[in-house]
Amino acid sequence: INAIHDENGKLTHYVGTFSDISKLKSIEQELEQMAYYDPLTKLPNRILFKDRLETEISRCRRHGYRCALLYLDLDRFKLVNDTLGHATGDELLVEVALRIQNMMRTNDTVARMGGDEFTILVTRLNNPDAAAAVAQGLIDELMKPINVMGEEIRVGGSVGIAMYPDDGDNYSTLTRHADVAMYAAKSRGRGYYHFYSEDMDRSAQEHLKTKRDLYHAIEKKEFFLVFQPQVDAASGRTVRCEALIRWQHPKWGVVSPDRFIPIAEDSGLILPIGEWVIREVCKQIRFWQSHNY
Repeated sequence: INAIHDENGKLTHYVGTFSDISKLKSIEQELEQMAYYDPLTKLPNRILFKDRLETEISRCRRHGYRCALLYLDLDRFKLVNDTLGHATGDELLVEVALRIQNMMRTNDTVARMGGDEFTILVTRLNNPDAAAAVAQGLIDELMKPINVMGEEIRVGGSVGIAMYPDDGDNYSTLTRHADVAMYAAKSRGRGYYHFYSEDMDRSAQEHLKTKRDLYHAIEKKEFFLVFQPQVDAASGRTVRCEALIRWQHPKWGVVSPDRFIPIAEDSGLILPIGEWVIREVCKQIRFWQSHNY
């Protein structure tokens, strides 16, 4: 707005110019939505969740509050995708997001971290029991049937809990510890919640190291087989035998199958390991046959 004066300096008019910036504002909102929100569920994404958690940590530090980070993973989501298709899986994620949001308070934050994983920031807690109550409520809610595209689906969920300041005082530590606790909950049989503990962290690190070393065990020829014979009691003749795999780890020595087979199954490594076992057993049978054993 500009003021107009006459030759005597007296104010006579104002001249104003304006432009419609609604389109610009709309573009800004779209860009913000793309940057900070999940396009499918419209929940905050990892970036916005990190900002809100760090803000809450600062508030807790100033006022002596406690808060909890809940890491939730759906239990049977892959089965839904594989059997009913990804479109049904996407609609299921939208419904799950709505259910979780409707259970939380206004000051809490629900975010989608990716895939079927969600995080929940629960603010101003008095004690861990309150976080446990929230986690159990989420699990109970997700056990109820969800109607998606004409299908009634029961998906369930497992929850890991990390508390501030008990289990960490920053974003990366709390999210990692809540994730570790979530996998501990899944190991109990799914549909459970679990608080983080230092023992879990050590177990998770050992799990990751075992998984990493398994990737190279075949090419390094660290596996070997032992054969347990089955003998006919009447004749004393060996009629068959069972092939048992063992892992000769360079640092740990002989590793029992009950330690590495579950990890191989979860990671998909069980397929190449199984193929190796079949090839080695066939080689051994051919050797026995050629020597008339």
